[in-house]
Amino acid sequence: MKLLIVAFLACFALASCKSKTADQPAEAGPNAELATLLEKYYEDYLELFPLDATAIGDKRYNDRLPISFT
Repeated sequence: MKLLIVAFLACFALASCKSKTADQPAEAGPNAELATLLEKYYEDYLELFPLDATAIGDKRYNDRLPISFT
């Protein structure tokens, strides 16, 4: 039983090692275009919904908050 546990732990340790090929830089292309698109969407969302922007700590749109007091 101990041999089985040791073998399992050895396999787990080897499987969790990081490979050398994973350090290659990401290619520019569709991923960069998608990142740009998502960044634009996020900025537009914050501009359209200033309460959400304020809730996450972005104070750029505080001048557009609705006045709800009378």
